[in-house]
Amino acid sequence: MGLSTAATSLLWHGLAASTCSCASSSVTTFHTFCAFTFGLTIPCLLASGLQLLEWLGSMSTKHHPFHSAKHELSHLHSHHVNLGLTLNGFGCSHLERALCGYKHLHGM
Repeated sequence: MGLSTAATSLLWHGLAASTCSCASSSVTTFHTFCAFTFGLTIPCLLASGLQLLEWLGSMSTKHHPFHSAKHELSHLHSHHVNLGLTLNGFGCSHLERALCGYKHLHGM
């Protein structure tokens, strides 16, 4: 069960304009990645651990800096919170381990 549109709007408008812009871009990027990788018939919200791991892997192969990848995940996490969605995918133990691997490969 998610939040109402009115409640989500309040949360969204409580963010700084620059944060909204970055967060919107991250969510759009994730949607595009999911559609391309998993197909249009697989929903990308709720984000699963598998989808998040594959997105992180994709960012790694494109040599995105570690902090950029963390920010992308953080924006998507925030989007889930704002919509009142479950955060199970973000709690995936493999995701935390993959982030450590990302940091070792690409540095801070």
